[in-house]
Amino acid sequence: GKRIMKYCAEKVLVHELLHCKYNWVCEDKSYEGKYFDVVDHGLLEEMAKSLIMSKYDLDLKYFKN
Repeated sequence: GKRIMKYCAEKVLVHELLHCKYNWVCEDKSYEGKYFDVVDHGLLEEMAKSLIMSKYDLDLKYFKN
């Protein structure tokens, strides 16, 4: 079946702006560098969701499918 995903353009924008602010490290192709990128990306996603949740008085369930 088809899956419909909720899209929050404002959250995506905030996430990408956070990348610009906090993720200026040069690309590190080592195993450790890749691991750091994955962890860092997750943290930025949580920060973006938190900002949107606080702005619109939402709870985390809003972002669940």
